[in-house]
Amino acid sequence: GENDDDGGDDMDVDSKKVTTLSPLRRRPLSDCLLSKFRDAAVHMPEGSSSRLWLYSDTSESENDMVDYDEDDGIIDMSKCSQLVGNASEQLYGCGICIIWLMQESQRHKDDDIFDLLDRLENVLEYGGGMNAIFASLQSSTNQATNVPQEMLSMLLSSHTTLDLYDTVGFCYHPRRHEVAMALTRMRGMKFEILPEKPKEVDNSETSEEEAKRLEEEAKKKALADLWANRRKKRGMNR
Repeated sequence: GENDDDGGDDMDVDSKKVTTLSPLRRRPLSDCLLSKFRDAAVHMPEGSSSRLWLYSDTSESENDMVDYDEDDGIIDMSKCSQLVGNASEQLYGCGICIIWLMQESQRHKDDDIFDLLDRLENVLEYGGGMNAIFASLQSSTNQATNVPQEMLSMLLSSHTTLDLYDTVGFCYHPRRHEVAMALTRMRGMKFEILPEKPKEVDNSETSEEEAKRLEEEAKKKALADLWANRRKKRGMNR
């Protein structure tokens, strides 16, 4: 359910390097955030309850707009109406959380999407909820992060980030998977592949459990090779 047109080249991976069927670790590409979504603010097209548009309200120079496409930042959630429920407040909450995730991804360079969503969920559930998210975006102080303050000021614009709040009035607490679906559907967003995390060694594993685990891994690899061969044959027949 991801945008096939944007960032597709970044997802091309040699099938020989894929040893498991686990999802690849990805994160928003820093260069993309700074070039396309600097000072991004949340907007909702008039009359739409299923679309968001993240773009800057500030004027850009011609040089800054070289790689910019007019559709960049559009998030179409019309196919996910059963999750969003056609509620503009719910969708707006997703947009605010995406702005927050973009900020956090610059602070935590080794975090993949799942790690960033874990941080978001922790704030939403135990760290003050949407009020804490709003306060974080409105704050102009550097809260003991390793990110230069000028970079944060480029990513966040206090006077524009919350511009929609006056229109909608309030926003609901979005669910984790809704934010993830919105982020991966944002046009123009590119992702980078991260290396796999080191596997934790379980010394308590018995020889029988180890044999079973190795058997399962062998089955997964055989299935992955089968699908890779099928895709290769299809490509040759075209």
